[in-house]
Amino acid sequence: MIDLFGEVRAGVEAAVRRACPAAPPEVPVEFPPDPSLGDLATPVAFGLARILKRPPRAIAEELAREIAALPGVAAAEAAGPGFVNVRLDRDAGLARLLAPPG
Repeated sequence: MIDLFGEVRAGVEAAVRRACPAAPPEVPVEFPPDPSLGDLATPVAFGLARILKRPPRAIAEELAREIAALPGVAAAEAAGPGFVNVRLDRDAGLARLLAPPG
């Protein structure tokens, strides 16, 4: 079974660990309250800002670049003061769903 949400969540967590190995173990990845913002979002840059002593928006911009390169992601962008909004690549997800096993 294909779990595109789980795969993208794992990719977001890996990007966070690369940016900040001391990051908290739980990386919040959630559905945004407004679907126009994207398919997924993370406010993790706010927590990282305290650890890295950098503005959350700058951290979100770096994370967005890494997340945008993940398989299954169509786009990722920093939003507001430090959120990262993610749009999934529906065509890639559908192709994987319809691909023969193996």
